[in-house]
Amino acid sequence: MTSILGISAFYHHSAAALVLDGDIVAAAQEERFTRRKHDAAFPAEAVAFCLKEKLHLSRVLRKTVPGATRAKLVFTEHHECHAAMPFSQPD
Repeated sequence: MTSILGISAFYHHSAAALVLDGDIVAAAQEERFTRRKHDAAFPAEAVAFCLKEKLHLSRVLRKTVPGATRAKLVFTEHHECHAAMPFSQPD
C-alpha cells in the first residue's frame, strides 16, 4: 500500500492532498480554513484535514511510514508540479 501526502507551501494557494494507492482520498487548500485569500503559509490545517478525512488513514500511514526518518521526501518546484500533472492523472 502506497501513501503519499503532497504539500504545496510558501507560494500562493498552499494546499495538501492525500493519495492512497494512486487514488486521491482527500485534498484541501489552506485558505479554506484560514479564510485568507491566496494563503501562502504552511498548510497545517489542510494537512490535518487530509489526515482526519478518513479515520483509518492515520493507522495506515503509521504502518506504511513507521518513522519520519524513513519517509522519502521529494521537493519540487512549483512549475515542475504543474508539468507533472498530466502524467499523474488517470486515463
